[in-house]
Amino acid sequence: MFAAPGAKFSNRLDEQHPTLSRGAGDRSRSYKMIIGGLDRKDNFQTGHGRRGGPTLRMWKMPKWMNRDSDIQRVLLRVFPKLETDKHQHENALRWLRVIHWYFKIGWSAQDVAEKLHISAKTVHETAQRIRYAGAGLRTTGKQRTGRRGRPKTYYF
Repeated sequence: MFAAPGAKFSNRLDEQHPTLSRGAGDRSRSYKMIIGGLDRKDNFQTGHGRRGGPTLRMWKMPKWMNRDSDIQRVLLRVFPKLETDKHQHENALRWLRVIHWYFKIGWSAQDVAEKLHISAKTVHETAQRIRYAGAGLRTTGKQRTGRRGRPKTYYF
């Protein structure tokens, strides 16, 4: 285990991998060779998908999400021109997919984001807006006043 006082140590890493060298220029190339195709979306980088799990989210799921008629009522309240406006139709479909995959099935936000080609932050924000709308609030979380249009201006 211990070498004699005058013996030279050999670097076994260099013997096993001749492409790895101690030079600064070769370091990035050698690391890419070792790491391979790892990127930020790999399970290794995202914590293996084990962040709390879906059980708590599914356990706290509002009762209105279990009935299709209630989901339709919420979507029509938030998107009143659902049938005629293409933009509202696409957003309502996104909401429906987030309700199904994120809340009912319990996929993580990252999985839903990859499926919908959006960011995980957008999935979290959409889920929060869905919760607000289901509670009878605006999608910003404020109370609905029942008045439509521009607020009246008062002059003093």
